[in-house]
Amino acid sequence: MLLKQVNPDGAIDGGGVYRLNTVTRVIEQSDYLKSLVAVMALARERGYGNVWQLETIIGNLDFKKHSILKVVLEWAFNSDQVVTIGEHPGKREAVYTGFLGSLKKKTGYF
Repeated sequence: MLLKQVNPDGAIDGGGVYRLNTVTRVIEQSDYLKSLVAVMALARERGYGNVWQLETIIGNLDFKKHSILKVVLEWAFNSDQVVTIGEHPGKREAVYTGFLGSLKKKTGYF
């Protein structure tokens, strides 16, 4: 799934791609989320709610032919964008942040 990420100041802070089988629970209507909605409205009102224009970027991506991960990685590579990549669940819990140097197709990954 592709999840828009929001920072504590209410601004959209990027997107995350997650495997559905790694989601252990979904919380709705918590006090934190209710207050975050108000903080997000203030961020939009003050002009810093979506400085990265994430909705526009997502709207221009075509998820019909390829997986979300492949589409997002190809966009990041072609747009020369910084990404953070975490290792597959079950292996060591390390994340790497930087620019993609290349994309190589391997059977079973995309």
